[in-house]
Amino acid sequence: LDEDGNALYPAIIHWDRRSVKQAKEALTKVGKEKFLSIAGNIPYPGGISVTSLLWLKEKEKRIFEKAFKFGHMNTFFVKRLTGRWSIDPTNASLTGLYNTVAYSDWSEEIARELEIPLEKLPPIIPSTEIVGNVTREVARSTGIRCGTPVIMGSNDTSSAALGAGVLKGGQILNISGSSEILTICMDRPIPHEKYYLRTHPLLNKWLMFDITTGGFALEWFRSQFFREMSKEEFYNSYLRKLMEKKMSSSVSFNPYLAGDRTSLRQKKASFSGLTLS
Repeated sequence: LDEDGNALYPAIIHWDRRSVKQAKEALTKVGKEKFLSIAGNIPYPGGISVTSLLWLKEKEKRIFEKAFKFGHMNTFFVKRLTGRWSIDPTNASLTGLYNTVAYSDWSEEIARELEIPLEKLPPIIPSTEIVGNVTREVARSTGIRCGTPVIMGSNDTSSAALGAGVLKGGQILNISGSSEILTICMDRPIPHEKYYLRTHPLLNKWLMFDITTGGFALEWFRSQFFREMSKEEFYNSYLRKLMEKKMSSSVSFNPYLAGDRTSLRQKKASFSGLTLS
C-alpha cells in the first residue's frame, strides 16, 4: 500500500503458491527451528505471507520499494476507515514475521535475516481494541456516521472461534466454507511444522489448525461431473440425498486441488479405489 493506503499491486491471497522458491530460500536462511520457536510456523508459500513479500521483492522490486506499508485485509480497511495504520496479532501470526509464540511483536531477528524493513510493517493493535473512528471523508462517501468507533478485528478463523465460544484450551471447532478448517484452542503455544499456529483474539490464547480444500472441492466436483445440474439442484437436492445414503464404496478423494497449504511440496488432488463398477 502507498502512504495514503491505496493498493499498489493486486492482493496475493493464501491460495497463491507462486512463492515456493522464496519459501524454500527463507527456510534455509532462517532455519526451521527458529521459524517454529518464534513465528510458530514454517514459511509455507502463500499461507505465510512473508513468502509473497519475498516474491514481490524479487519479481516486482519497484513495487516493493515504493510500498509504504505491507499488511493484511484489516490493515487496508482500517486505514481507509480511520486513517490509521495497523494490523492485529491474529493476522500478523500468518506473516512469518511476528512473534506468535510470545504473543508479542514483530520479530526483528527474522525480519533482519530475510531483509524485510520493519518500517514497512504496520503497528500491531489488539484484535478487540478500538483502533480509531470513521473520518468525515469516509462518512460523506459511505453514509456511515462520522466518529463511529472501528474495532481492529481479527482473522476469519480466529473470529469464527470467538463467535462460536471457543475460548478455553481443548475446545475444538470445525469450519466449513471454501476451505475445511479444524482448529483447537490452546492455553500455550505448541508449534508444529505440519499445522498452522495463530493467536486467538483473546490475549494469551492460541489456535492451531489444519486446512484443506472444502467448498471449492465440492464446486469443482459439480462443475466437472454434474455441469448439467444447477447449483441449487446439486447442493439442495442431489448432495443431500447422497449424504443420506449408506455408502459401501471404498473410493476416497485427496482434496489437494489448490495444493497443500502446510507443505513446501505442490501436492495434487487424486481419487483412489476406483473400479469399473
